[in-house]
This record gives sequence, C-alpha cells and structure tokens, in this order.
Amino acid sequence: MAANGKQPFRVIIVGGSIAGLTLAHCLIRNNIEFLVLEARDDIAPQEGASIGILPNGSRILDQLGMLDDCIASTAPLKRSFIWSESGAPIFEDDSLETIEKRHGYPVVFLDRQVLLQTLYKHLGPHQSLVHLNKKAVRVDHHPTHVSVHCTDGSLYEGDVVVGADGVHSKVRQELWRYLETLSLQNEVSRDRSTMIKEYSCVFGISTTPPGIEVGQGHRTMAKDYAFVIMSGKKGRLYWFLFAKMDKRYSGPERVQFTPEDMEAHAARYLDKPAAGKVPFSAIYERAEHKSYLPLEEACFKHWSKGRFVCIGDSVHKMTPNMGQGSNSAMESAAFLANHLTDLIKSCEAHVSLQQLEDCLQEWQDLRWPRAADMVAASAHLTRIDAIKTWKHRLAVIYLLPILKDFTVEMATMALVGAEKLDSVPVRPRGDGGAIPFVPNFDRIRLEPMWKYILLSIGPLVGCYSLSRLNIDTIAEALRPMLRHILGQGTWITGNGEIVDLRAPLYHIPFLDKIVNPLVTCVLPAISGSDPVSHAQALAFLMDMGSMYGIWLLESNRRTQSYIDMTITAAFATSSQLEGLARIAPWYYLYASIRTPLSRLLLGSNRRIDPSTSLTLLPVMMLGYYFLIIASFFASSISSRRFYNAIWQPFPILIPLLHTFCRFVTNRKPISRTSPSSSSPDKPTHHHPNSTKTPTHLASLRTCYITFALISTLTSAYTRMSLHSEMPLIRILPITTPAPSFSSITTHFLHYNHVVGHASGLIWLILRFRELKVLGAPVCWWRVIGGLVLSTVVLGPGAAFALGWGWREEMVERVVGGW
Repeated sequence: MAANGKQPFRVIIVGGSIAGLTLAHCLIRNNIEFLVLEARDDIAPQEGASIGILPNGSRILDQLGMLDDCIASTAPLKRSFIWSESGAPIFEDDSLETIEKRHGYPVVFLDRQVLLQTLYKHLGPHQSLVHLNKKAVRVDHHPTHVSVHCTDGSLYEGDVVVGADGVHSKVRQELWRYLETLSLQNEVSRDRSTMIKEYSCVFGISTTPPGIEVGQGHRTMAKDYAFVIMSGKKGRLYWFLFAKMDKRYSGPERVQFTPEDMEAHAARYLDKPAAGKVPFSAIYERAEHKSYLPLEEACFKHWSKGRFVCIGDSVHKMTPNMGQGSNSAMESAAFLANHLTDLIKSCEAHVSLQQLEDCLQEWQDLRWPRAADMVAASAHLTRIDAIKTWKHRLAVIYLLPILKDFTVEMATMALVGAEKLDSVPVRPRGDGGAIPFVPNFDRIRLEPMWKYILLSIGPLVGCYSLSRLNIDTIAEALRPMLRHILGQGTWITGNGEIVDLRAPLYHIPFLDKIVNPLVTCVLPAISGSDPVSHAQALAFLMDMGSMYGIWLLESNRRTQSYIDMTITAAFATSSQLEGLARIAPWYYLYASIRTPLSRLLLGSNRRIDPSTSLTLLPVMMLGYYFLIIASFFASSISSRRFYNAIWQPFPILIPLLHTFCRFVTNRKPISRTSPSSSSPDKPTHHHPNSTKTPTHLASLRTCYITFALISTLTSAYTRMSLHSEMPLIRILPITTPAPSFSSITTHFLHYNHVVGHASGLIWLILRFRELKVLGAPVCWWRVIGGLVLSTVVLGPGAAFALGWGWREEMVERVVGGW
C-alpha cells in the first residue's frame, strides 16, 4: 500500500479496540500499511458494555461507510428524562432530538460488541491484517524501526507503534520506559500519578422492563450515586449504576471487583428508583450481561515520543457519563491518520525519526486540548450526576430545569469542533443539520477566557485612557464658553449672521435643554464660518455614520436579541452626550465579550438577515446621512440648526424606524432568540462547491460598501474643500487648542474622530486575531497594512466599514464553505 517510489511506511496497532480498528480503516483510506495485534481470541467479545455514538463519532463512521449498519441495530434516542433520588421528575426535554437536528446525526446507544463486529466486518479483505491472541509484552525502540514482542514469541516490526490497548496500555508503559532512557524520569513520574479512580460503575444490558419506552434516555441523580439508562429497539436496554467509592485511588493503584462484589454492591440499590417509578431491581433482574469496574480518569501529558504513540483510553480515559470515550477515541484515530498521511506525502524518501517525532508531537499538541476538555467535562458531569457536594445539588434541583437550553448549547459547542478524516469527503445526510462542524473550532473555544478578555481590555481601555487624557482638558475649556454663549442666548457666525439660541428646537422644554448645547457645539462647523471646523465636523459625522451602521448590523445578528439592539442604542446615545472617544472603547469591549467568534460560528448565529441589511440602508440614508447633509448645506443657518436638532437623537430614532421597516417588509416580527431556535431543522451552511454568493452576504456587501463609499466621497470632498491633502499630522494628538469657541469645538471633534475610530480599528484587529487562532489564512501585514492604508487614502469610516466587511466575508469563506 505504499506510494510508488517510496519505501513502505508500516503502522503496528496494538489493540483491536474501537480506537485501533477505526485507525485501521483510516489508514486503509490513505493507502498506509498496517497490522493489528489483539491480545484476546475474539475481536468482539460480549462483556456487557454499551457505547453511545454521538455526532462527532457518527461523522467518522459515516465517512468510513458503516454508520448505517450501526444505526440499523438500535433506535435513535429522542427524549431525555431527569429524575431525583426519590423518583420525582426534575425535567424532561427533547434535547437528544435537538442535537440530531443541529448536527445531522442521531444519538444512539448499542452493544459495544456490535460496533466492534461492524468495524471488523467492514475491513473486508484486510481482516487478515488483524492478528488475534497476540498480546504485546515488550516494545523495543530502534533508530529505524520498532519491534513488538508478543507472549507467543512472535515479533512484528514497523515504523511506528500505536497503543490502542486501553486504560492499562502496555504500549503506554513501554513509552514511559523509553522516556526514562531519555532522562525524563520526573516527567514519567508525573504521568504515572495522573490517573485517579473515585467512582465505580456497574453496567450491563437488559431486556426492557415496563415503564421505559424505545428511544428514551433516563438519568437519576442522587447523593453519591446515579443511574443512566438508554433504551434501544427490540427490548434492548443499556444501563449504568455509578457510585462513589469509599476512597479516592490515584496513580498505579489497582482496584478490582469480583462477581460477589458486584452482587453485594448492586443489592444496596435494588429498591432505588432508576427511571421514575421503575426500580433498579426491575432492570437488574432482567440483565443479560453485566460487569463491575472502577472508573479511571486521566489525560496524560505524554502521548508520543520517538516511534511510540498512544490513542484512545490509553491516554485520555474519561468517565462514561457524557458518552464521549469511544467517540473521542475515533477522533484521535482519524486525526492521527491525517497527520501520518501528510507526513508520508511530504517526504520524498523514507520518513526519518525526527520527522516522525515532529509529526506526532504536532498531532498531540493540537489534539490534547480538546481531549483534555472532554475528560474534564465528563468528570464534572459524573460529580453532578452523583451530587458530590451541595453545589451540585443546587445545580441539579434548581439550575438544570432553568438552564436546560444552556446545557444543549454547551453540548453543541463541544461537538462542532470535532475531528474527521480529511481524505474522505463527508457525505451529506438529509438536510445536513442546522449547525455544521467547524474545523479547528476548539482552538478558539478552549482559549483561556482571561487571555481573550485581557487582549480585548488592554488596547481598548488604553484608547479610553487616551481620550480622558486629552478630551477632558478640552472639555474643561469648552464648558465655560458654552455656558457663556447659551447665557447670552445668541451666537454670531463668521459672516455676521445672528443665531437665536433661545428659539425652541422640539418645543419640548426638557428635550430642548438637553439637545440645544449639542447643536450649539457644532454651529461653528455647520455655519461654514471656519473651513477647517467645517471639514473636520463633516468628515467625523459621516465616518460616524459608517461606524454606527456597523454597530446596528452587529446588534442584528441572529444570535442577538432586541436587548442587544437596546444596549447598542444606549452606547450610541452616551457617545452623543459624552463623546465618541469615551464610549466607543467600552462598546467594542462589550461587543468582544458578547459575541466572540466561538459564539458566532455556531450554525447561523453569525448571519444577518437580508431584510435587516437592506432595510437599514434607506433608514440610514433618511435618518442619518440626509440630515447631516442638510445640517451642513441647507440655505440658512436656522435651517441647518433645525436639521441638526432632528439628527441628534439618531441613536434612538434609527433603531425604531429600522424595526418598523423590517416589520413592514416581512409582514411579521422577526424571531430573535437563541441560535437553537432559528430554524433548527434547516441547514444554514452554504454548499462548499457553490460559487454563488450567499444571499445574506450579498445584501450585507451592499450595505457596508455603501457606508464605505459615502465616507470615501466625504473624505475626498473635505480634502478638496481645503484645497490640499488633509495633513497626516491631523491624526496625531494636538495638546494646545486655540482659545476660541470654534477652535475648541474643532479640537473636541478631532479627538473624538481619531480616538473613536482608532478603537474601532483595534477591535477589528482583535476580530481578525480570532480568525487567525481558528486557523484562517490571516496575514498580519495585509490586515494591518490594509487598514492603515485605507484609513489614510479613503478615510477612517471607509476603512472601518471595509475592514468589517472583509472580516465578515472571511468568516463566511472559512465556515460557510463559500
């Protein structure tokens, strides 16, 4: 199976487990030689074990062409029931069915034996590469190969040995022995002490008693014990009894139970409600197969070194409460096959030891965070199920019924970053699921929150501090002048025209009192008496239109609610009263925390409905841009003052008008709820082979390009009106404003322009950083260079709108497949 002209690369898989056989299938799909050494005489013994196949494992099995066979032997789970210790209902829901609708694959439980049989059967002619009764006892590491010795004296050699031999892995022990030869005894000692055993589990397969229906999942939570029960078809019932042991075991301590131990332990719980009114005795007495084992928990630090590598339970052993053990093992197998395939393709000759070691280390570095998270999440769920502390009881009794939708969200986030086999296309199933899988999603999901917040807080708070440092000085000089002018009741323009400042604006005294000072501050600019002030104010306000338009689009994503729109309006209103430079950094900090990329990538969360973007344009044209233009170019100063007064409450009026226009356009209110409720049974991703621009993206493009065009034209006009290029020095701080009212207001607008839009560009850079972490092809010199160049050439507003649109289209290309 080697590529022509290359020396064959051979993989020795120790263990005919789910991880081992899955890896074998993945290697077949990539034309890589392998053999499997299984210690037992039966590849699929019946030990009473069951396995849950979740969407992350289902996708790999589907790629390998055997998912349908697995599903045919059981029934998808539809409804889940949560019970208290007394058998009282806590809540029930259709979360299991929701997961199927979201990800395109059902949640099923079946005999572990059935899955192993299916994996083995589908090997076809490659079954001859699976050797039974081959228990590995020693692995010798050589510079050019590894040698695996078995109890029967047989010897097998290959380029790499893969330990898929379970929690008591011999290959892992040999890996440790090899590490010790490299003077890494301390590292090995820490790994040896990693595993803990705090809970035990009696598990089995029974015929279904009355009271439990096909497709149901039951979970009974009690102090220091729990039941988890899954019902398949043909009267097949899969069950687990978890219980806290008398002590916590750690490291190499072995815990073993006899059949007598199992009977004595189970007898303590026979009269306990296991599924509502169904007692455990009704399930236990119908058991066809049952076992009793401790639950090991560990995610070791060292998975590979040299020609050793371990996968599955041998390196990331988790409790079965989440059902992710075997699914994670399949992910590790597929991901390892991807890396080995890339390695072999990249090497013209034979793969060297250093190249192999680098490849395996990269595989571990990328795979470890997700596996460790699954181990930790499973451990946490085990302790919730068995109500370890009063905090867990509080969560079970009071929080779970309220936050059950949140738990589904967490499950979704844990699934969408799953690995797959790169060499085999994913076959569409039905409508494909509402929330597609996202490559590398866990890179951003598992990034430490403190790091994300710190990266956001640092530069944005810096912008705020800069605004306070400079604008406060200007504001202190502006306030007494403004009070003096308002006290006089009149203001004289540069051409001698007198403006009556006592003339009512809205004919509502308290509103006039709020708005009149704001309008007065821009009188030097809109009157045209000071060309520099006129150009500065016009450029700033038109650029602010681009910024505010983007704010509104952000608040109208499908994941957002009307509360987010209200908060955005509150930020914009505050910026009118306090200054954009003071408020914008806080808005961008809020937006960073409220809508991180990890949230936007789930399903259609990132989408902005076409009706939203297309109705926003005319609303902005009428409610913002027209009034700004009229404020600067109406025939009389009183008319300009009037139009500016009408424009001032735009942060409130535009969202209201926009909501009304969407209502009229759609003839019904737009549903604005959680991501799961936005058409969960309809796929939202674009077909990867389609070259047609998605409708929502085309309408969004019209919107942000229009904003950018308006800002660009305004920037060109203001520069021409000054008969020269606007000097670059104007983007730098000016610390000593002239003492006139016109100069001070010009400086005030200038600082708001610079700092407000600088914080916006910093926010965009942080957004591009998220894409970089995700693995998108983000080139920093292009991003930063593009934003800086477009700011200088087109103006800040255009740079912000185009930068935002660039990021949106990149997200769509990376995630939507367009």
